[in-house]
Amino acid sequence: MNTAADAPDNQVGERRRVVWASGTAIVFVMVLGGLLVATGAFVGRLHASAAARREAREMLHQVHLPLPEFHLIDQNGAPVTRETLEGNVWVVSCFFTRCSTVCPGLIRSVKEMAERLRALEGVKFLTVTVDPTHDRPEVLKEYARIVGADAERWRFVTGEKAEVYRLVREGLKLSAAETPREAQMQGADPVTHSTRLVLIDRHAVVRGYADSKDPWQMSRLRHAIDLLITGGAEGP
Repeated sequence: MNTAADAPDNQVGERRRVVWASGTAIVFVMVLGGLLVATGAFVGRLHASAAARREAREMLHQVHLPLPEFHLIDQNGAPVTRETLEGNVWVVSCFFTRCSTVCPGLIRSVKEMAERLRALEGVKFLTVTVDPTHDRPEVLKEYARIVGADAERWRFVTGEKAEVYRLVREGLKLSAAETPREAQMQGADPVTHSTRLVLIDRHAVVRGYADSKDPWQMSRLRHAIDLLITGGAEGP
């Protein structure tokens, strides 16, 4: 019986060439398939980004709510008013330091956005406590330190309870309410509040909202910020 060792050299060489060609073809198909998948994913991301940008522009055209005058103080005791906001684009949120439910995720989302937009000049962050009796400046300052907030770009504010709630409810159009004492005694947080982020333009006007738990809305918010900063909000 003839074996591969008994085959003529030309037959052995031909077999090797066939095996090599087959292997090369398989590798080529695998590489091509990978490229097609990667290209498809890239195109998909481009389409999603373009859609989010279109929605961001629509939101900026539809939402236009001037903030009322207000007087609060930040974690360093410095005053924060409507005039303070003018000249920069702001992302505003509500929270309180004793919150153990939605606030940690909310603050994490704000921090992630702040880090992603670090290189974008003219964007700042404002977080308003809805538990101002407890969250005095020194409490907010310690909280900001713990979460690693950039003090140059991210201010935590408090003030008189009536003033805080007037800004949150009437100015930002966000929900916030004290929890009934009976519910608190059963372990509920002392305050319930919205987890939406509010976009404020350079003229202290509300221009949009985003659910901090919704990746699509957060993407739309980032595009809206970019449009406000670059002056593209009025584009097609």
